[in-house]
Amino acid sequence: MKILILGASGFLGSELYNYFKKKYECYGTQLSKKNMDLIEIDLTDKNKLKQLIEKIKPDIITHCLSTRKEQGLDKISFCEKYPEEAYKINSETVKNLAEIFKGKIILFSTAAVFSGKRGKYNENDKPNPINVYGKSKLEGEKELMKHKNFLLVRTGTLYKDKTGFLYNSLNAGKETECFSNIYDSPIDIISIPRIIEKLIKINAKGIYHLVGERLSKFQFALNMANRHNLEKNLIKNSFYTGNTIPRNTSLETIHKE
Repeated sequence: MKILILGASGFLGSELYNYFKKKYECYGTQLSKKNMDLIEIDLTDKNKLKQLIEKIKPDIITHCLSTRKEQGLDKISFCEKYPEEAYKINSETVKNLAEIFKGKIILFSTAAVFSGKRGKYNENDKPNPINVYGKSKLEGEKELMKHKNFLLVRTGTLYKDKTGFLYNSLNAGKETECFSNIYDSPIDIISIPRIIEKLIKINAKGIYHLVGERLSKFQFALNMANRHNLEKNLIKNSFYTGNTIPRNTSLETIHKE
């Protein structure tokens, strides 16, 4: 089996690449030269994407692309500030991929395609995003669904122990505000590659939610502090009053696999 991972230098893509390269013929891409193992390419260029696919001839392509990072901005804030880039990465690249490639496409999407008004969304629920991030991701999902052989994977917040802003802040003894009225289904990123491998082996198609425990951002932070013996008093309970973050995007699944 030959796998091509688009966005293999990112948080999720690197986990998938490092797992699959040990077991399969695996290739990965990056935008800039960070990893000598990865192919440097601008995937917003349709012709370059086409040439890459024709050269590698993969059986499966996973789309893990994400927008670039900017200091002080999370994904939602970045997409609100740069909507054109959000749609180019989250939607246009999926459209191009679906038009070029005839094999299996695995697209990673987000619980942010839902409004967050009630939570506990399963695969049959209708998306209704409230921010540019969710809207651009939903447009990508729609492009994917025009393809005959697809697997759409939605997750909540991905985390990895002893990494990330929250852990680093608490480990450095810094106070950190966490919302107690924003709910999610965070999932350990370490588990994702094995789940995807299983779904590939059973030839899963359609929409799948990868589900973690429903937690508020505040409770998630407390749990992390408990796991790593960090100071819980540094975690400050706060309430979100804005209108761009969905209140409850917790996920459920109808699948038994």
